[in-house]
Amino acid sequence: MISQINVNEAIVKILLVEDESDALEIMGRYLRRKNFETVLATDEAQALAEFDKNPPDLVVSDLCLKQGSGLTLYKNIFSRNSDIPFILVSAYVDKDILLEAFQLGIDMVLPKPIRMQKLIETISELQKDHANVKRLERELSRLSKQYSQSQHYLTHIEDRARRLLTPIRDLSQNVKYFSKPAGAVSGDLFSEYNDRKGLHYLFLADSAGHGVDATMPALFIPARFTELAKKSLAIQFIANELNEEIYKLSLSDFFISLTLICINRVQNKLQILNCGNPAALLIDNNNKVLARFESGEMPLGILPSGKFHPQVEEIIIRRPCHLYCYTDGLTDLKNSRDITLGEEAIERSLCSINSPLRFDELLTGLSDSIERNEDDITVLEIACEMQASNRIAASSAPAYDTAPAALIDSKILFVQDENRSQPHFLTYLQRRSGHLFYTQHYSEAVCLFTEFKPDLIILDIDLLRSDSLALIKLIRKSSLTVPIILFHEHDDLSEIINLLRYRINSAIPRQEKYDRVLSKLEDTLCENHELQRQKFSSLAFQYSDNAMIITDEHMKILSVNPAFSAVTGYGETDVIGRTPRILSSGRHGGKFYKRMWQAINEQGAWSGEIWNRRKNGEIYLEWLSINTVRDENGNIQNFIATFQDITQRKKAEKRINFLAYNDSLTGLSNRSLFHDRLSQWLILAKRNQRLFAILFLDLDHFKHVNDTLGHDVGDKLLQQVAQRMRRCLRKSDTIARLGGDEFAILLAEPQSRTNVAQITQKICAEIAQPVWVDGKQLHISTSIGITCFPDDGDSLEKLMKNADIAMYHAKENGRDNFEFYKAELNEELHRKIGVRNNLYNALNNEELQLHLQPKIDLASRQVVGAEALIRWTHPELGMIMPDQFIPIAEESGQIIALGEWIIGEACRNAARFTEN
Repeated sequence: MISQINVNEAIVKILLVEDESDALEIMGRYLRRKNFETVLATDEAQALAEFDKNPPDLVVSDLCLKQGSGLTLYKNIFSRNSDIPFILVSAYVDKDILLEAFQLGIDMVLPKPIRMQKLIETISELQKDHANVKRLERELSRLSKQYSQSQHYLTHIEDRARRLLTPIRDLSQNVKYFSKPAGAVSGDLFSEYNDRKGLHYLFLADSAGHGVDATMPALFIPARFTELAKKSLAIQFIANELNEEIYKLSLSDFFISLTLICINRVQNKLQILNCGNPAALLIDNNNKVLARFESGEMPLGILPSGKFHPQVEEIIIRRPCHLYCYTDGLTDLKNSRDITLGEEAIERSLCSINSPLRFDELLTGLSDSIERNEDDITVLEIACEMQASNRIAASSAPAYDTAPAALIDSKILFVQDENRSQPHFLTYLQRRSGHLFYTQHYSEAVCLFTEFKPDLIILDIDLLRSDSLALIKLIRKSSLTVPIILFHEHDDLSEIINLLRYRINSAIPRQEKYDRVLSKLEDTLCENHELQRQKFSSLAFQYSDNAMIITDEHMKILSVNPAFSAVTGYGETDVIGRTPRILSSGRHGGKFYKRMWQAINEQGAWSGEIWNRRKNGEIYLEWLSINTVRDENGNIQNFIATFQDITQRKKAEKRINFLAYNDSLTGLSNRSLFHDRLSQWLILAKRNQRLFAILFLDLDHFKHVNDTLGHDVGDKLLQQVAQRMRRCLRKSDTIARLGGDEFAILLAEPQSRTNVAQITQKICAEIAQPVWVDGKQLHISTSIGITCFPDDGDSLEKLMKNADIAMYHAKENGRDNFEFYKAELNEELHRKIGVRNNLYNALNNEELQLHLQPKIDLASRQVVGAEALIRWTHPELGMIMPDQFIPIAEESGQIIALGEWIIGEACRNAARFTEN
């Protein structure tokens, strides 16, 4: 609907409707400061009353009101006066509400939180629209008498929606197109443009979101794309233009993923720029993927132009193939198991279809998933083959000089005086460069140079101007590497000589042909890129952490870097002209060097560890890599060697490996290494029926040492105990610290069990000798359990368990001794475990009884007391005597609960005796 506001009036009356009083008051005060007259209302009834009393020039209403709504308010106002502009404000607008608002004729819908400046701009735009429509109405008054202004606007909106929803027609013969929106309107956009010069432009865009919300901000893009494509501009420039216009919308949650395509049918060349869409695939008729064009930049509208640098990928079409582009709605489809397909699944599907109808069969195969789509889907197939008719048409069209890759990938600053303006050349250059910054103001040129860091500067300026030289000096002060090209007149040549000290790279006559200028620009960029590459290579050589040597074909040293001097101690002057033999350590024989040079001659490279000698005579280990450099005829020109000192790294690796399999305190094997060696011995013993023994050692009362003297003393004691055990064993035996004060020994191939007992007795005696630690004499003993293969078990787990059982039996027998494992020990252990477990339930199940044995005074023959005796009647084992379960209760800690029960039961019995 169009407003009736008179733009010449100084004050506009606005009716504000908002149910939140604070927000209403803030909006009212702001608009009054902007010279608007405001009328405030908090609900629909109050708003209609104010409207009837004093009609406003414009209404701004919230969608959701406590009484009524913005849509019904508009309907009531529209019935009273259809010419009042109406702005609807809402915190959340879905596509249905937005479509209903436009169908009703509401002029504008603004999101919450509303920016007041945006509201002022909207009101101003409505005023201007009203004035324009009024002029149009006067011109078309004879044709518009039958229609009200609101009907005309509604027709305009409906026509816009129809154009948006109408499927694309009149596609090029080499393009197939499929689109399925998730709702009523698709957020995907597609357009193409075929010119007469043999260029075919296409673009596929995916707006953020769905439906009208996603589409409305992007409606201008297809037309703008076509406008730019008609100028035959480079697709990188087109992407920059579209990104800048979308970015200027300042919609924080809106962006567009875009794929831009340019097919040059004359040069049989394909160019693609992908910003945020899934990878485009180029597949030939043999189902081979020729190229995969991944996204190389963020979607449009997120970054400003200075930070937006899309990359163009280019490929020459040498055989018939098809290009497939699609939005993420296709890759986000889910199969029957509700699993997202993803890009790899789409690529596999395309490559598995061996048919000219690949596009149709792909959609047929995904039809079930497409019907369940939750996102807009658009798929393109573009045939990339040169038809004979296209070649004939292209040959008759004027040749199109496409932009060199160096220009497309570079940023160019073009500074030109106003009186030297060459609009044709500027347009020519814009079409062939990806990032062109143009200005006619020197101050702006400095700002552009500082902000965007161009790769090339073109100056078309008057050298006689006083500030021209200042501009060049300022540029050179900031950068000595960026190339500068100067356009000159014939009478400027004398001035060019004065500018050589400012490193002007090239001067081009202003009358030079455009194609030669373009060639010169490309050559300058390529030369500068090569110089920068060489500079970076030199910097990498100088600042590399790896030592580097460059020799000639005769192994004479030509150059070394600072890292070489840091590692070897030799300066550059010490080694230039000499051979690397100066570093030889003498540790490697002739065979080593013969194998090394054989690999270099046959493979062109060698790498490995080598011992060398520093200038001070110190031997060090290095990792050395040698590569050959050959000339164009294949002859060896140089050798390049890089190396680094790995001596400390090797020491660290050795230490890490040691700690992985050894105890850090004693240096003995750890549990992991002991189990590994025991497993190996078990395999050998089974194969050869050999005897071996496992000893489990536990130091007696070691905890007292830690508790009284400290852990430092305990650690030193453990170290001395480990040394004593080493002295008692052979090199073929293995001793390990399992943890704390527990040790294990593998006796490999003892002569007999008697020999095992002798070795064990020797260990006990050695450990029992007094130990001096920090001036203190300590005494320690050990209990040892022994198990032997094959008598006591045939598996690692069983042997370890049996040795542990035997060790605990040795402790029970008084400590400072050893015990061989016997089957009875295992049975006894199981019996104790059973008694301990059953004893937990005995108290709860009332299996215990307290028997009182009277104490009688023989002189008086009177009962003077009683002795409490506990008995345990087990439901299955019968009567269990105290000597069978009291020691077990003491070991397990159950004796406390048992003692409490005995005292309580004795007291209860005493109370009963007293009562009786």
